[in-house]
Amino acid sequence: MKPFRFFRYSGLALATMVLGGLILGCSSDPEVVEVIKEVEVIKEVIVEVPQIQAEIKEAPVAIAQAVGQYFRPPMNAKYGGTLYWGGRAKPSMYDMHQSPTHNNLTAQQPMYNGVVQFDPRDGGLTIAPDLGTSWEVSPDGKEYTFNLRQGVKWHDGPQFQCGGGDFTSADVVASITRIIDPPEGMVSMRKELMVEGADLREVVAVDDHTVKFVLGSPRTTLVPALASGWNMVFSKKYLDCVDNSMRDSAMIPGTGPFIITEHTPGESWSMVKNEDYFVDGLPYFDALELTALAQAQARAAAIYGGQVDAVMQINRDDMARAWNEPDEYQAQYGVFFNGNITAFNANRPPFDDVRVRQAVNLAVDKYMLHMAISKSQFVGTAGPGATDTGMGGWFLPDWQTGGSPYSRPAEELMQTPGFRTPTSEDLAKAKALLKEAGYDNPEDLSFALLQRGTQPSDTIALIQDMIRTNLGADVTVELSDEGGYYDKVQNLNFDLTSTYTAAEILDPAPWFARFLSTDGSYNLGGWQNDETDALIKKIAEEQDVEARIKLVREMQETLDELVPVMMYNYHGGYDVYRTIFGGPGVTERYYGGYNSMHRRWTHMWLERESPVSR
Repeated sequence: MKPFRFFRYSGLALATMVLGGLILGCSSDPEVVEVIKEVEVIKEVIVEVPQIQAEIKEAPVAIAQAVGQYFRPPMNAKYGGTLYWGGRAKPSMYDMHQSPTHNNLTAQQPMYNGVVQFDPRDGGLTIAPDLGTSWEVSPDGKEYTFNLRQGVKWHDGPQFQCGGGDFTSADVVASITRIIDPPEGMVSMRKELMVEGADLREVVAVDDHTVKFVLGSPRTTLVPALASGWNMVFSKKYLDCVDNSMRDSAMIPGTGPFIITEHTPGESWSMVKNEDYFVDGLPYFDALELTALAQAQARAAAIYGGQVDAVMQINRDDMARAWNEPDEYQAQYGVFFNGNITAFNANRPPFDDVRVRQAVNLAVDKYMLHMAISKSQFVGTAGPGATDTGMGGWFLPDWQTGGSPYSRPAEELMQTPGFRTPTSEDLAKAKALLKEAGYDNPEDLSFALLQRGTQPSDTIALIQDMIRTNLGADVTVELSDEGGYYDKVQNLNFDLTSTYTAAEILDPAPWFARFLSTDGSYNLGGWQNDETDALIKKIAEEQDVEARIKLVREMQETLDELVPVMMYNYHGGYDVYRTIFGGPGVTERYYGGYNSMHRRWTHMWLERESPVSR
């Protein structure tokens, strides 16, 4: 038997498309790899994408380890105590399949499981078992058959409506089907990932503990798509009970390591250890107390003021204490696959005119925005040293992707109109475009920039000032709470809007589909264009690496001209923990940000008692 090889999914973008080999590593022979009991995790960065594709084709069968063997607790593991955590945990509703914000994921993730997961022990670099224990891929690459855990129970208790019962393949079918074919009134935020990305057509229960995923064409994005932290499995019994609507109650039964007991909307979540969790020895904590802290300054005050033991995403300025007191605090760096997006509403004036979109895009200095955010957010360089690791373009920057061939080099972007600091020629062209569009006087161009959130954003203020200064246009900022924001966006009741965006996996097909396809779940501006729709389809279907790189380049150059959105400020996050934790989940970095399973809190324990008292 050949040894395991673990692929770093944040390496080349196509490495996210590895199928069974992400757990097993694809061998050069099409053999069935037997179950083993000891595993040495090797973080191997794959640099030859064609080699990955060749190995996938030659290894159509893959069998994973039993979950209990894969996650065997270390000999030095310690049990007991409560984890006190603070972060973004204030969702506007509770359906993770519909949610566009990690306010859901960070709070609800401990309660649920997926078919597979990004491994919390290496920060999410590899894929590991979860409710699925093994799978086989058909010779034509169009069917993935998963074996599922047996004896798994749904959470039960007086807090749950329709809780309890045995986990079966019917639960997987019901959960994934509502993602790829959502019921009326549901916006499936990960449909592109599954449909355009993985070409998933149908999910079929073979028997109670076997499920088959049927693709329309051979794709290797299915397994990492299933590993996304958003694509959790829910109880069919519960979904039927609530008529497939999970927006209104946080008390949704799961199979995860922790069971919710109390929740105060906008404030806190209380959970206790699942004593019947299907992985022997996990979790280590007795309980979780999660505090919703919306602002980065509040999170920093909570960790340094002794209110919590761990926080997510504080500003760079507030990291100084953690860096200066390494005996008390440990820094953790999130390499997210995200950034900011500003979408033009191209369905009404003034941005139905491509010349106006081009003019505004030329006036906004993306390099200055990148440098500004690098002063507060993680942009790839750990520690208190240099911050500039390179800006991103229409796809994620190479510091986030590990050097993807789909990422446009920062050096090129800094010379590209619309991304670089505007030159005098850029600004002259922008004003000429406005004049062609009928704005002889730039101040006659007036529009509002809709911002998600009720606190003014420094980035939005910068964009407003750039447009005013470089074009002379009259631009105002409109603030909106989350509920009102999505109502305005859904009804295209805005001129221009800015918010955050993120990717589940490092593949350009679902990335472009989400923001730009006609029915994309995050197509904020209602963009409809036959040329970009056709390119997205070609990118998704193309399996030859070099041909795919050319198609992605064609898409980027097309977007340079059409400018349906502006993309910028790709960044990660700074998390801080007290140095009271142990376990393999205490990593310096985690990858994928919102997808990483480290916030399920299964692979950390308290080395010593928390100083927090409540």
